[in-house]
Amino acid sequence: MTLTDFLAWPASGAGTEDLQDAEAAQAESSKAQTAPPEPDPPTPTPVLEVSGLHVTYPGAPGPAIADVSLSLAPGGTVAIVGESGSGKSTTAAALTGLLPAGSAVHADTHSHLGEDLLGAKPATWQRILGTGIAYVPQDAGAGLNPVRRISSSLAETLTVNGYVRGQIPGRIAEVLSAVGLDAEVHGSRYPHELSGGQRQRVLIANAIAADPALIIADEPTSALDATVQKQVLDVLSELVEKSSAGLILVTHDLGVAKERAADLIVMQRGRIVEAGRTEAILAAPNRAYTQALLAAAPHLGWGRLQPSHDSDAGADGDTGPDIDASADTDTDADTNDSGAHDDSSGAEVVLQAAGIVRDFGGERPAVNDLDVQLRAGRTVGIVGESGSGKTTSARILLGADRPDSGTIELGGQALESIGRKELGRRIRYVHQDSTAALNPKYTVERILAEPLRGHRIGTKAERPARIRELLDSVALDESLLRRTPRELSGGQRQRLAIARALAVEPEVLILDEPVSALDVQVQAQILQLLVDLQAEHGLGYLFISHDLAVIEQIADEVLVMKDGVVVESGPTTLVLRESRHPYTRTLLDAVPCFETSTQTSTATPIGAHHA
Repeated sequence: MTLTDFLAWPASGAGTEDLQDAEAAQAESSKAQTAPPEPDPPTPTPVLEVSGLHVTYPGAPGPAIADVSLSLAPGGTVAIVGESGSGKSTTAAALTGLLPAGSAVHADTHSHLGEDLLGAKPATWQRILGTGIAYVPQDAGAGLNPVRRISSSLAETLTVNGYVRGQIPGRIAEVLSAVGLDAEVHGSRYPHELSGGQRQRVLIANAIAADPALIIADEPTSALDATVQKQVLDVLSELVEKSSAGLILVTHDLGVAKERAADLIVMQRGRIVEAGRTEAILAAPNRAYTQALLAAAPHLGWGRLQPSHDSDAGADGDTGPDIDASADTDTDADTNDSGAHDDSSGAEVVLQAAGIVRDFGGERPAVNDLDVQLRAGRTVGIVGESGSGKTTSARILLGADRPDSGTIELGGQALESIGRKELGRRIRYVHQDSTAALNPKYTVERILAEPLRGHRIGTKAERPARIRELLDSVALDESLLRRTPRELSGGQRQRLAIARALAVEPEVLILDEPVSALDVQVQAQILQLLVDLQAEHGLGYLFISHDLAVIEQIADEVLVMKDGVVVESGPTTLVLRESRHPYTRTLLDAVPCFETSTQTSTATPIGAHHA
């Protein structure tokens, strides 16, 4: 052996690591070539899967929804949008087994976490609802037991779903706190002692109490102001993220759908017309119907609506809003910055209140030192979070509740001196809860005929034509005349309530969240209708809403309420653009950001500088 050969040969154990590594790598490569590939991770079982769903109500000539299909994975969120009566609520009720008795239901598949629900018996639905599927109904009034305190209702839900007695008080406090309510204060109250927004929050707390695998929420935030809406949606989103629950969000608010749902389903006349990723649909919708929904969605910055009777819009059937763009640039306090008519400042004062106080014995007065001056042909808007005193103020100004102190005049006459029947004709109220406001046993025709008969308006032969005129004015079809409120969608019920209020041609209309339950297209029609009626008849409106974009379109002046006190007031455009109070700015910051390429308005969104 040569020296070179000796040097090249490794000593005992020296350098064998390289040889061993090479041999191991070769063996691993050979094994990889012969071994089967690693299987893909299993696909998670959908929390909900349905295909070919059809629902027909008793006595209906055709299906309410047809061929509805969707699949939702754990941790997924899908929003269902569409006009009133498009089938959104029917779909939600069908997916939870809560359809009226006698409804005909057919589906090719319907399962929850792999469990077949086709033909499921009531006992099966009772077992699933709670920890399996939770449902938040659209109507807070019908969703809560009126004779049970809030804490008692929540305790029942928790007990049914397996919580032991010691766990219940803490869980009640936890879920009420999550939706911005206090267990000691609000938990001890009955539903009628809460505002509409607070009742809606209780329903959401009840839905999330048992940590369900799927939440189906039917317009869960339609009655909530922007700040509470954000808080509630954050709670739902957190539940989806932490527990991999699924969320189906039925909503008419496209801004909420854009911010909260990865997937979007658009429904029209009971069928799905467009479905896919939310961002893609809103950026470039394929269907004209979806484009119309986007065009009608209200945005901060549009300005005050103007009457359409001087244009050809009504004759051409264009129901889009007639926006006063000048309100977007003119913010001089000495000018007509609200977009209202120039001669309205000299109009007659139809409703005036000074120093109104109402104390129910709580920690603070429900309303404290409220001043309101409403002129003919003008609109005063009131905004604020639920429980801020908006509805209590409305009831006092209507004469339905007496203040502890302060004065109210209607047309220069003390409110308490006006007879009940006369007061009921001169000032009318549109309730935020349309179900509670409408007699469930009356038909649509009888509901509209009652105020005409009661105030002796028109003859018996003339009233049917007036009833049809009222229906047409709020975009309801004559085919609904024989139906009862239970057979109408939430949006249709609210439109009916507005038509009933307009029937007697009042001087003042107090509207408490009148469009909160309506889809964006009908909402635009109703707002334009109210503006046109105001211009034609000189009506004064007191308009209560949590939606700042709606307030901007309808109100000449705005009062911002918090904890029963007006914290800021003035011309609407000035208050929204140059808000001085932190609470007003908080409301503006909480408004969902909604801008799409389909937006045709050139107005700069109010509040953009806050984002």
